[in-house]
Amino acid sequence: MSWSPPPPDLYASAEQYRTLLEWMNEGVMIVNPAGVIQFVNDAYCGLLGFGREELIGLDELTLAATPQDQAILMTKKDLRRQGICDRYEIRLRHQSGDWRWVLVSGTPLHDDHGRPVGSMGIVTDITERKRAEVALRQREQYLSGMVAFQQRLLMPGTHDPAWILEPLGLASGASRVYVFENHRDSQGQLCTSQRWEWCAPGIPSELANPALQCVPYSILPHLESSLARGAIYGGQVADLPPGEREILEPQGIVSILILPMTVGEDWLGFIGFDACEFPRTWTELEVDLLKAAAATLALNWERRRIETVLRQTEAKYRSIFENAVEGIFQTTPAGRYLSANPALARIYGYATPDDLMVALTDIRQQLYVDARRRDDFVQLLQQHDVVTGFESQVYRRDGTVIWISENARAVRDEDGQLLYYEGTVEDISRRKQAEDQLVHNAFYDTLTGLPNRALFMKRLRQVLGRSHPELCFGVLFIDLDRFKVINDSLGHLIGDQLLVEMGHRLGRCVRIGDTVARLGGDEFAILLEAIRGEADALQVAERIQVELGTPFWLHGHEVYTSASIGVTLPAGRDLQPEDVLRDADTAMYQAKVRGKAQHILFDQRMQVESRNRLHLEMDLRRAVERQELRVQYQPIVALADGKVTGLEALVRWQHPERGLVSPAEFIPLAEETGLIVPIGQWVLQTAAQQMQHWCVHGYVGAGVTLHVNLSGRQFAQLDLVDQVIQTLDQVGLPTAALRLEITEGVIMENWEVAQAKLTQLRQLGIWLCLDDFGTGYSSLSRLHQFPIDTLKIDRSFVMRLETEAEEIVQTILTLAQNLSMSVVAEGIETLGQCVKLQTLGCIYGQGYLFARPLDPEQVPALCRAPRVGVSAWANMLG
Repeated sequence: MSWSPPPPDLYASAEQYRTLLEWMNEGVMIVNPAGVIQFVNDAYCGLLGFGREELIGLDELTLAATPQDQAILMTKKDLRRQGICDRYEIRLRHQSGDWRWVLVSGTPLHDDHGRPVGSMGIVTDITERKRAEVALRQREQYLSGMVAFQQRLLMPGTHDPAWILEPLGLASGASRVYVFENHRDSQGQLCTSQRWEWCAPGIPSELANPALQCVPYSILPHLESSLARGAIYGGQVADLPPGEREILEPQGIVSILILPMTVGEDWLGFIGFDACEFPRTWTELEVDLLKAAAATLALNWERRRIETVLRQTEAKYRSIFENAVEGIFQTTPAGRYLSANPALARIYGYATPDDLMVALTDIRQQLYVDARRRDDFVQLLQQHDVVTGFESQVYRRDGTVIWISENARAVRDEDGQLLYYEGTVEDISRRKQAEDQLVHNAFYDTLTGLPNRALFMKRLRQVLGRSHPELCFGVLFIDLDRFKVINDSLGHLIGDQLLVEMGHRLGRCVRIGDTVARLGGDEFAILLEAIRGEADALQVAERIQVELGTPFWLHGHEVYTSASIGVTLPAGRDLQPEDVLRDADTAMYQAKVRGKAQHILFDQRMQVESRNRLHLEMDLRRAVERQELRVQYQPIVALADGKVTGLEALVRWQHPERGLVSPAEFIPLAEETGLIVPIGQWVLQTAAQQMQHWCVHGYVGAGVTLHVNLSGRQFAQLDLVDQVIQTLDQVGLPTAALRLEITEGVIMENWEVAQAKLTQLRQLGIWLCLDDFGTGYSSLSRLHQFPIDTLKIDRSFVMRLETEAEEIVQTILTLAQNLSMSVVAEGIETLGQCVKLQTLGCIYGQGYLFARPLDPEQVPALCRAPRVGVSAWANMLG
């Protein structure tokens, strides 16, 4: 029988199935019985990052991430040869070298005779689910460790401290866990000494290290500063101050986390966690749980300290009355004292036991704040004959209220008849206060006293739980503008005081019943309950903006700030508290992007913008290392003859996919994220090196200066002057060839610090230029105090020069002349603008009329070209 081709419709059907597999969102692969890949769709390629041609013909075993995964695939391969397929989870190698967890649902493939010819697998990426499972296990491990730690800590008797700390060490993955106790030396100096320690296997103990005994905090100022105010301390040891680093590095510590142990206002010591094998950081969840451990340990230490004091007192007064450190009593069942010891008299505020017994004839009515607690106490004794740890509030003789804990038993005669009750009383007021303080610390910010994120989210969850269509509420997310600049310039003390005052002002802007919370850093949130709608929420935002318009006076400093506010009204939407806060945060960011000191109402489109911004930020972080940034140069010319007198360095971003990204899009993002600091340093280094090259080869004329912009974050750096000088020294560029441009808003944020820094730069021979003059809020009375050489007229005035801005420009020129400053007009685009500026007396200009920003190789030709006036520029470029 001769062969005949399959009918055309069979080919069409196969092609349809193939197209269907290609368009599936899930990964699809087909392997033969030997495990060789025969087919993969685009989704499978995208899942592992390989090209189709790299995968076809590949043994699937080569994709297994670990030997365990290879063993699984070998087992599945044996089953497939028998025509058996099932579902299984496995890790596959990604093209990047990483791996992905996937769920494979297999289907056997047979030929026309029913023989297995391979299998088709539907492959689903479950990496995130697996990671979530790991995170959950880690959380459970931490919680289990916390429970074990507390059980061991509170277990009666004396135990090895290492045994007590072991659960914390195992749960946190630390190399070493230790506890230091604060004390005073013979000179009254505050010191700390190591008392407890646990070490992981292979980690040497430091418990016997004499250098860790009686260590004065005076040599650990940063540690003391953090712990004394209840803050955590730590990070990478290499980044710590020299004093702390010199103590930690000899112990082999790479990373460290230290938490204070406090009860009330008493700072007892600290608990520390070391990583000695590799650097690590602790998550917010880990820190919160370890804070709870520190609080529990502090309470235990305080309890032990009190117990020690009580035992010492007991021993001292044993000859007078046994167990004198505790109140001891005998009472009738009706509630009259038969006997009492001096300790009980002291607890209740009486001079002697006799005074107590004469005064208190009816315990139920005279002693207990709630008489029903005495009834409960008696009822328990009648039922069980013993009561332990019975806590009540009682009145002292002076009327003050204290907490007591009673242990008592019923004393009966041989016939079982009740004779009296006897027991002990302990004043636990301090412990109760500590417990209340722990609860307060868990839900309130220690700096401002405002509700913290946990309490805010709890109240928001409550509001969402009782939400119904006619109930409207709003959330405001508030972020201080320029807080980091203020904090870096004036110090953390001023920054902390600003946050406290900010909390007070926000409280004045809301009603009683609304919640003002500090979420962390300079971020605040407001929960507005039972409002009428959008107008009410926006009115509160406007009230906040007005309130912040008044300067803050902080320790003799006049500080201006503003806030970017995001507003959301979640009513009618099925949201979790985290979603509501995220929406408000997203709106706040839009307010910051649009110029700060604004408030914006959230809408759904902002989520898309937020995701796009996140992607742009991730790309920007890699732009420098990928050499995607470049510097262009725009000439500054003398308007009279067109001679080039300066070159302004302008950073540009050539994105590999998006093309040239506008500076207006990525510079604000760089400012916000702090990336502007390394980018700015790179621009200075690159531009200075290029300028030196031009100078050495005579490509630019004598007297031509390089203009480089300084951002607010760069200017706030404490070592800015050293950075600039070090850069110039490295490339060999004279200081007189550099002109730094700073906006007036930057220097007026803290004019005292700015004046000192600018003066230092000018004394080193660097020229200084005030950029965008006239658009900010500089005080003209202080302008003459700054060593500024040049003012730049903002392009917004130049654009309106021929219609309405002539008087403003003339004023700026007159002011500059009186202050012996030169003037550069920015944004000159027409010959008419240029002529007008010349008529008004402006000497220098910059703009598209002369040249757009140029690549470095274009600059020499431009500087060497003969100039016969400004018209020559226009003719040459026209």
